Amino acid sequence: MKLETYRRISERAEHYSAAGNWAAARSEWLLALPISPDGCGVMLEISYVESLAGNYRQARDWALRAADPGPRSVEG
Repeated sequence: MKLETYRRISERAEHYSAAGNWAAARSEWLLALPISPDGCGVMLEISYVESLAGNYRQARDWALRAADPGPRSVEG
C-alpha cells in the first residue's frame, strides 16, 4: 500500500515539476519523503525543485542531506 501511495504522490510531483509549479511539486515530494523506498532520491528531487524555484540555499541543504550516509549502526 505504501509503495502505491508513493507512486501516486511522485507522479503528481513530477507533473507539477513539468508544469513549473514548484510549490506544489515541493509539497508532493515532502509528502513522499516519509514513505519513500529511497529517501535519498526524494531528497535530491526536493533539491532540484528548490533550485529551479530559485531557493539555492535550500537546494544545497537538501542535496547535502541526501549525501549524508547517516549512522551505520546503533553503536556508532
